[in-house]
Amino acid sequence: MANAPRMQSELKLAGAALNAEPILNDDNEAHDPTHCLIPKAWETPLQMPMDGMSPNDLCKEDRKAYCEQILGNLSSVFSALREQAHVARARLLSDGQNGHPATMESPKCEIADEARLHAIEALLNWYYRKDQDQKETVAYIGAVSASPHTLKALHELNRLKHEFSDLLVTLRDALDPLSNTRGDMHDILGMLSENAPVNLSRKAAGSLVRHLLHSKLNIRQLVRTIPIVDELPYSIRWRWIDSPSSVRIDRVKLLDMLERKYDHPESRYDFETVAGVTDPDFCLKKGQSNDLRISIKLSGIAGAKAQENEPSKPYLDFKSRLPVFYEAAPADYYRKEPTYSMAPANAPKRKRRGLTELEPFLMTLPVHRYKKNTGLAE
Repeated sequence: MANAPRMQSELKLAGAALNAEPILNDDNEAHDPTHCLIPKAWETPLQMPMDGMSPNDLCKEDRKAYCEQILGNLSSVFSALREQAHVARARLLSDGQNGHPATMESPKCEIADEARLHAIEALLNWYYRKDQDQKETVAYIGAVSASPHTLKALHELNRLKHEFSDLLVTLRDALDPLSNTRGDMHDILGMLSENAPVNLSRKAAGSLVRHLLHSKLNIRQLVRTIPIVDELPYSIRWRWIDSPSSVRIDRVKLLDMLERKYDHPESRYDFETVAGVTDPDFCLKKGQSNDLRISIKLSGIAGAKAQENEPSKPYLDFKSRLPVFYEAAPADYYRKEPTYSMAPANAPKRKRRGLTELEPFLMTLPVHRYKKNTGLAE
């Protein structure tokens, strides 16, 4: 019975995961659906003639209904996300009971069951912990073997994450200062809560969602795409890289930004500079981000399908801070796991092929021109 303590530890961890709720802050605020301020009736899809129309073309009554639909859909998809996450958790635990391997480098785990439980934690870690900054996210470096049934549940979870992200974009558009729906959204929020945010803008979409759904919802972690590989890969490699953070901005929006500061000579000069070129869009640099890249070498039919245009490079590449979930090996297959590696911090950095000019185009904003618009593209 030398393994008895270990078995007891594994059973304790498995039992904790079965009964656990998504990770919350230290004050242990449970997520209760009654916390949601959005009426259930708004979750019903609204039939509205929108073909060829924008929300700004609607009458006030229809605009109000459109805003209610946005909020109702956010609430509905969030509930579906929570339900699907628990489905995925149950299936991952079942895979562990069937002996599928799992490994976790961060946080470091010694046994497969513990690694699998931390991977499940990663899927459910949607809430801020005490003293966690709003822009801070947790990284989980690991890989978990899963049955096709489990991978199907994870694909559905990814689909819901993307749907939630798309709804956030729609909400930001509805809060745009130039939209007619912004005032309607303000009226609706005032009706829902006396403590609703007052200064509504595109940037306030995240805080608004937290106010309506859950005060500690970490949207960055909620919408993370799960890296899924529908086969047993040969190898998985993780690497931290510094990536420039930027957004594509169209010509009209850039001119509008500069026009607001037209009283300043440098902004006026920049306005005339942009007006003097025909570029339809520009690149606005926002700084650097520290990203975790995952390179996966594939094998078999799935690898060929993933790279139909480049059959000599059967690889997948992800940017994610979640564990990789891959299909379990067939019974009696000669290997059960891929090989794992973590690139050292001093490893040579891969040079990215830049799509923009190196030097900024303007004096007052870190705006760069795309090479395709200047004739410098390779």
